[in-house]
This record gives sequence, C-alpha cells and structure tokens, in this order.
Amino acid sequence: MELPPASVLTLTAPEGPEGPVVLSRTGSVDLDDLERRMAGYWHRHQTGRPPRGPLQTARFLLDRDKHSRRGWLGRVTDLLRRDRAGHE
Repeated sequence: MELPPASVLTLTAPEGPEGPVVLSRTGSVDLDDLERRMAGYWHRHQTGRPPRGPLQTARFLLDRDKHSRRGWLGRVTDLLRRDRAGHE
C-alpha cells in the first residue's frame, strides 16, 4: 500500500483496549503537520543535528534500527538513564 506523502491516517480500536487496532485512510493530506512533527522529533531526540525532511527522517530511523542490536526497550532505558543523570 503506497500513500501520498503526508497522508493523514486514523487509528482506532473498535473493540476496546483488548481488541484489534484498525488503521484507516482519511483521504486528507497535511504536509504542514508532518513537517512540524519531524522538526519536533529532531529537536527532542537528535539535539544538535539539523532537522531533516520526512523522507530523510524515515531513512535515518530505518537505518538506525536495522543496525541496532538492541531493541526499543534498550533505547528507552538509555533515554531514561540519560534524563535521570541530567537531573542529578
């Protein structure tokens, strides 16, 4: 399934928290919102690095995860440790 850039999707759980999740197309596009979200990601998680566009960010994240031997839990733990060290 190929979507146009900045396609807006909706995520629902019609059967509640224990049921399946449904991802649906809304038919709308919001490039400004996507660009704001990308800039926010780079500001929060890649401090000191220049923001990249949506395609470059996707490639960066896919490449990072492909080469990472640790899962998302390890990355979250590292972020929490770094945050805690900064407040001590």
